[in-house]
Amino acid sequence: MYTNNLDRVAVSPEVAGMLYLRGAGNLADLHQAMMRDGSGTGTGASKSSVAGT
Repeated sequence: MYTNNLDRVAVSPEVAGMLYLRGAGNLADLHQAMMRDGSGTGTGASKSSVAGT
């Protein structure tokens, strides 16, 4: 079964350069989740995990 998120938001260049993980079902892809996270926690966590800190 294929799903399409019809409520997508624009992805910033910073987030677009990060690791991408595809979503499925009710789970949004990682870029969309980071853009919707108003606190910035998701973006910061992704940066630190990629940096290995």
